[in-house]
Amino acid sequence: LYCMKFDRRKLFVSILINIVIYYGYLQTIIRTHNSVLLPLTVITALLISATALLVILGPTYPALMAYSSTVLATTVAVLLSTFVLSISGFSSIHLELNDFELQPYLGVFLSQVIFSVLGVILDETMDISSSLIEMKRELSDVAEKTLFKSGINIGRELIGPLINILLFIVIAENLNVVLLYLSNGNSIGYTMNMTLSLGIAQLLISAIGIVLTVPITSFIASKVITRRMK
Repeated sequence: LYCMKFDRRKLFVSILINIVIYYGYLQTIIRTHNSVLLPLTVITALLISATALLVILGPTYPALMAYSSTVLATTVAVLLSTFVLSISGFSSIHLELNDFELQPYLGVFLSQVIFSVLGVILDETMDISSSLIEMKRELSDVAEKTLFKSGINIGRELIGPLINILLFIVIAENLNVVLLYLSNGNSIGYTMNMTLSLGIAQLLISAIGIVLTVPITSFIASKVITRRMK
């Protein structure tokens, strides 16, 4: 990120704008009683990511390639995962066990997935893109194929840590419930199924997005950087 020029003020402004967007998102959900939860989540996610990139990076090619990579990887990951889950009939995934049993169950679950996947993919995309931009600045005659391979190598180093971070978040969020189930004499298998099924499903979808982001971002970034950065 440091090779993509921005300052703390822009970062602060970006956060404030996104807070306003999120507030509007919540107010709309309250007024519509969750009837447009999923499409509204998609629109909000697009606005938040676009705002963050535009404010921090400005209307530049780095912002465009980061945004396009993020949206494409997130869309593919969510659609592919939803398709697979629907084929399996959401087996062993208890959508009704979300916090406070909010409905519609599927809409709430997918909304949580979209926000969680978007955040980690946006971070990964920025890391890969900024590294390739810096590489182009240092080696002006670097080939497109070399940039692509470098992006893949950088992405491979990011996949493990990012997935581990998400895993620890899932464990931390559900630790109290897991301990409650176990202390009441439930088996480990039953406890894991009833308390971690949603978290693990979100983790797997995020992992798919993280993996897909590497080739998608590397491809888009190598194309844009080669053609637009001289």
